[in-house]
Amino acid sequence: MKRRKLFSVMAGSALAATTFSRKSYGLPAQNTRHLVESPEKRFYYLKKMLAKLCSDLGPHPSGSPEYELAANIVKKEMDAALPLTELD
Repeated sequence: MKRRKLFSVMAGSALAATTFSRKSYGLPAQNTRHLVESPEKRFYYLKKMLAKLCSDLGPHPSGSPEYELAANIVKKEMDAALPLTELD
């Protein structure tokens, strides 16, 4: 397959994937907008996330149990904001 064709197929797949909403998957819609609706709330949210990932968890090199915890923290936050997520 030529590279141009591959990118065309990949772009089409990505576009199709973004057309589905949480509702079409039978998942409840989550409204997390209130967490970041003002500069003060964004600051608090970022501070909380950095504390979870950096201070509380400590170093998390690839393959360690802490790495898995960090990946799950990120996935949980992405699940709240996006219709469909998965770990890779």
